[in-house]
Amino acid sequence: MSDANLNDPQVAADFDLIYANWDTHVDRLVQIMNGHLPVVPGGTLLDCTCGSGLSLDAAHRVSWVVTGADSSPTMLQRARQRLSDVEYKTIDVRSLDQVFTPRFDAVISVGNALPMLSRGQLPVALQAMRACLKTGGALMVAIRDFSERIKSGVWRDDPVARVQARFMYQGEDDIVYALDISDSSGERTHELTLHPISPLALEAAVLAAGFRVTRASRTAGRVVIAATAI
Repeated sequence: MSDANLNDPQVAADFDLIYANWDTHVDRLVQIMNGHLPVVPGGTLLDCTCGSGLSLDAAHRVSWVVTGADSSPTMLQRARQRLSDVEYKTIDVRSLDQVFTPRFDAVISVGNALPMLSRGQLPVALQAMRACLKTGGALMVAIRDFSERIKSGVWRDDPVARVQARFMYQGEDDIVYALDISDSSGERTHELTLHPISPLALEAAVLAAGFRVTRASRTAGRVVIAATAI
C-alpha cells in the first residue's frame, strides 16, 4: 500500500479523527511551547508544517501572531476552518525561503512532517526554516521519540469512531505508521512511511543549519529541540 494521500479530503478528515478532544491535545502543546519558546509580545511565528492546525492553534493561544504553512492544501483548509484570521501558504517545508523573508520571531515544526521527508532532506528543511527567521529568532522542533520502540495502541474508541495506530518496523530504516479507522462509514486503513530521526541526529542537523541549541528534552513521547538563530 502506498502512502496516504493527504490531499484527499476524506483522508485528511480521517487523520483528524485522532483528536477525540481537540482542546486536550492543544493544551499539551501549549505546555510544551511554554517551556521551549520565549515570550515575545506581539511576536510573529511561522508554523511551517501546520497540517490541520493543532500546533498553530496552540501557538495562537500562547499569543503569537501566527502564519500557517503546509504542503497539503486540503490540510490547510481544515486549519483555516479552525483559525480563519490567519495567513496561510501552501508550500513544502524545504522551499519556505521561496515565499518567506527572514521576518519571523519564531518558526516551529510539530509532528510527522520532518520524519516523512526523504532521507537526506532534513538539513534542507532546517536551512529553509532558518532562512525565515530573524537573527536571534527561536526554533522549536517536536517529533516522535524514535529512541525507543513506538507502541501500537487504540487512540480513540467512542460513539464517533474507533481509531487504532500501528507502527510496523521495516528493518532499521523505516517505520510504517498505519491508522485503522472504524466508524459509520465502514473500515479503512491509511499508511505513512516514517524515517526515524534520532535525538542526536536532529540536534546535529539543527546546529549545522545555523542555530544554537538552548534546550533539548523528551516529553509525552516527543523529542523537543529549542534553538536560537545565529
